[in-house]
Amino acid sequence: YKTNIEETGYSEKVADVIYCNDRQIDTRYSSALGYGTNKTVYMAHGRIYLDKTPKLTCSQKNDAFTVDDTSKGNGVLTYPVGLISADEVAMGGGIYGDFTTNGNSSYYLYTGSGYWTMSPYYYYTLGSSDNKSSSVFAVNSIGSIGGHVVYSENSVRPVLSLKSDISVIGSGTMTDPYVVQN
Repeated sequence: YKTNIEETGYSEKVADVIYCNDRQIDTRYSSALGYGTNKTVYMAHGRIYLDKTPKLTCSQKNDAFTVDDTSKGNGVLTYPVGLISADEVAMGGGIYGDFTTNGNSSYYLYTGSGYWTMSPYYYYTLGSSDNKSSSVFAVNSIGSIGGHVVYSENSVRPVLSLKSDISVIGSGTMTDPYVVQN
């Protein structure tokens, strides 16, 4: 961000918006207590997998990451950039799958490569307390979205939001991408 946005004079075009890392616990799971060795399942799992109702709001202020906006967000970011959320991927056409089936290569967030989202999926301990597993939502190479353990390698796709008064040219396609006007 510093090199490609701030130092090139584009930072005044970027909005300070909420990047939601929704860590709210899904209480529909009896073991989802959120502490100790108890399995913890987060709300994005319920929205994407069970209910199929993604949302763009952030229910907990401490999960609403912003730079300066402390009325709606937590004001802890250095730069107004985050990772895409699982809800945004689902709204964009991502289909929940098992990473070998149910892919979708026909939506604009499909890249042919896997990448992380910022949405937590679950945390649990297997057997001894030394065997912990944390999982977040990720998009895989066939375009499906699902939980992926965080010790694996994967790419990231940073996102930012432009201010509403910014002008762009282009149609937003691969051959005619949007270009921000000076």
